[in-house]
Amino acid sequence: MKRFWCLLKVTVLNYFHISVMQETYIEQRQRQWEPLLFGVAIVAGAGSVGGLVFVAARSLLGSLPPQFAELALMMFVLATQFMALGFGLASLISLFYFSADLSVLVPLPLKAWTILAAKFVVAAITEYLPPLVLFLPVLIAYNQRLPLGLWGTLSALAVFLLLPLIPLSLAGVATLTIMRGVGRRHRDTLIVVASLLSIAGILALQYFFQSLTIGNLDVGEVLQGRIDLVARMGSMFPPSVWATRAISRAGEPDGLFNLLFLILASSAAVGVFLLVGQRVFYGGLIGGEERSRQRTALDAKALSQAVQKPALTALVLREVRLFMRMPIWVLNGFLAIVIVPLTALFPAFAGGGTRG
Repeated sequence: MKRFWCLLKVTVLNYFHISVMQETYIEQRQRQWEPLLFGVAIVAGAGSVGGLVFVAARSLLGSLPPQFAELALMMFVLATQFMALGFGLASLISLFYFSADLSVLVPLPLKAWTILAAKFVVAAITEYLPPLVLFLPVLIAYNQRLPLGLWGTLSALAVFLLLPLIPLSLAGVATLTIMRGVGRRHRDTLIVVASLLSIAGILALQYFFQSLTIGNLDVGEVLQGRIDLVARMGSMFPPSVWATRAISRAGEPDGLFNLLFLILASSAAVGVFLLVGQRVFYGGLIGGEERSRQRTALDAKALSQAVQKPALTALVLREVRLFMRMPIWVLNGFLAIVIVPLTALFPAFAGGGTRG
């Protein structure tokens, strides 16, 4: 454990550039206006977004009957977890695909779980920033509508700390598994594909909610509590139901059981990430850096075909490879091509699922 804490300290200092900032702003006293300006920008941006979320949550909770407040809370919990999944995927891809310290860490006498856990903690630190902007204002609005009390406040704090762990673990398993099959030299292509899949997932989630809530529901049974909308909407991701009921039913046995379920599920998810990581981490890292030397015997026919390759085809392939080196350009060029067909197809699928 001593090596893990030392590695974690070094990783945090390196990832957040704390040592560089300490030397520049404190020791050398240069450009001291930069952290002040950055802090003001962060506070202003987070405050404005958090204020909008608070107003939206308060309006939604104020317009719904008290029995639907739990449903509104679950929707924000689920949105926070999916945001953590997206940001976690981006953070872990950055830590494993774009990190330059792996070539230094791997030869050291460190176990695989030590490196994985240190990078997981660093990614988790960044994952607590979006819930501060999205989930904390919702909790404040929910507390104004239905006071949480002592047990509710403690449960909300525990849920806030546990909320990003399961999505981040799933993102970690996906990242390490992809890393095993896709080399680091193909990371630009990976960013483009992952971004397009994320956009498709967000659109699919949106239409899933629409088809789920607009389906054949008996309003009378919903108002009488015979249909559990929280369980129905959270069926695609049960930890969102556990997190919601750990807050809304705090102080009750049901709330305690849901909090225990969330704790056990979060611990199991982190354990699965470390277990899978130990099995595929070194293989993916070494496989991604390998270069195989191919020895092909060229006869006269193959040589003539290589010489007769059209120049236009070679130029097009070269431009495509150069274009893929800048993923932001690819996304700006292909987002419209991807979003328009998806927005046309998903409503058809959602509408088809609600018929009959």
